[in-house]
Amino acid sequence: MNTPNITKRDIKCFLLGIATIYAVDIAVNWESHKTAFIQGVEDGSADAAKSTEGLRLEERK
Repeated sequence: MNTPNITKRDIKCFLLGIATIYAVDIAVNWESHKTAFIQGVEDGSADAAKSTEGLRLEERK
């Protein structure tokens, strides 16, 4: 059984293809990606505020 001969060129083309598909997906679904990013930032900010508030309450005790 012969093993496939994978070259650096094959790997570079594969990675370039993945990057291209990702870029096209972002371009086509920009509004969806933007909405999800903003929602994630808001959720993260809310969680950070809750944890900071909890730490402040513990310091007062």
